[in-house]
Amino acid sequence: MTLEEEMAKKKSGAKAFVESDPKVCGGNPVIAGTRTPTKLVYDFVTAGASLRQLASDYGVTVAAIQAAVEFEKSRSRRKTAAKS
Repeated sequence: MTLEEEMAKKKSGAKAFVESDPKVCGGNPVIAGTRTPTKLVYDFVTAGASLRQLASDYGVTVAAIQAAVEFEKSRSRRKTAAKS
C-alpha cells in the first residue's frame, strides 16, 4: 500500500486506529491493538521523527501513526476550546 493510499484510508476511518480501554495503559488512548500511546507518537512526530520509521519501530502502518497524530491534534483543540 502506498503512502497516499494509507492516507486516504486514514481519512475514512481514523478512529479505527485509536482505542481507549481502562485495562490498557490506564485508559489512555493507544494505537489499536498495541500499548503504544497516541501522545507518545504525537510527541515523536512533533520532534521530527519520520512517520515511516515510527511505523516500522512500533509494527504498525503509517496510517495508524498518522491517525494517532491527528487524534492528538484534535484532542488538543478540544481541550483548548473547553478552556475558552
